[in-house]
Amino acid sequence: MKKFLLINLALLFITGLNAQSLQVSFEGEQIENGAAFSVFGEPDAGEIVIDNFEVKNISDNSLDILAKKKVISSVEGTYNTFCWANLCYPPNTIVSDFFTTLGPGESATDFSGHYNPAGTIGVSVVEYVFFDMNNTSDTFYIQITYSSVMPSFEMTYEGESIENGTEFLVEGSPDSSELKLKDFIVENTSDNTIDVYARKQIVSEMPGSYNTFCWAGLCYDPGTITSTQYFTLAPGESGDDFLKLLLSRKCGRYYRN
Repeated sequence: MKKFLLINLALLFITGLNAQSLQVSFEGEQIENGAAFSVFGEPDAGEIVIDNFEVKNISDNSLDILAKKKVISSVEGTYNTFCWANLCYPPNTIVSDFFTTLGPGESATDFSGHYNPAGTIGVSVVEYVFFDMNNTSDTFYIQITYSSVMPSFEMTYEGESIENGTEFLVEGSPDSSELKLKDFIVENTSDNTIDVYARKQIVSEMPGSYNTFCWAGLCYDPGTITSTQYFTLAPGESGDDFLKLLLSRKCGRYYRN
């Protein structure tokens, strides 16, 4: 069961091995070899899943592609698994028992990474590698950070509660001077008084466009990543002046953080 698949998530690009034969996309967007993702879920919410990857053979030859995992760090009491070649493996499997044969230009979309926090709060990191079984140096890898946290916030949009990681699409013409996303309320659902900052993370950005946001009574310039002002929210209190301004001279797609 899929739980809170990250959208604000950080698509970090890490310098890695340059695969000559494989190309990987995530949700239709080509990613760099070594791209890192973060996925969030609650400790008791069950399995956290990341999928929507496409592994493509861009060589001129047929390839037999295996998948393997490397656990970088793991919280005690949790476990992680993966699926590949139409089979899901138990936690102790490091390399898939089966391979997918891809002809030139063919793709596979059945990979998924799975993490069960088993009621434990913490962060685990797993690296997944795709490689040609006949040429083990020809690899493409991704790194997934799985985080299980007890949320301190609840967010509503236009009066409706939304899940952590909810995606919004704001559309407009290329000549629009400003696209806005507003009407959010952030509530402190913890038992403690907390100082709440806002920050943005640019997943992708069209050349010639820029984006800004407002929080805690102040609107920031495009170069600001983290708000300098914060709301102090007591248990049960809310902040309601978040506004994301999507400013563009060209058509593009942006994500709420």
